[in-house]
Amino acid sequence: MWNSVINMIGMCLIGGKYMLMLILATTMFFSGSFSTEMIMMQGGDPTE
Repeated sequence: MWNSVINMIGMCLIGGKYMLMLILATTMFFSGSFSTEMIMMQGGDPTE
């Protein structure tokens, strides 16, 4: 009984950790690829 509960909690923790890493990676990727467009949209020229 307790073994299955502990296993379920462990799986949830591992799954949550991987999901968090995946979300973090996608957020960093999108923010990195869109940062230049955001700067250009706001009118800030990086070459100035």
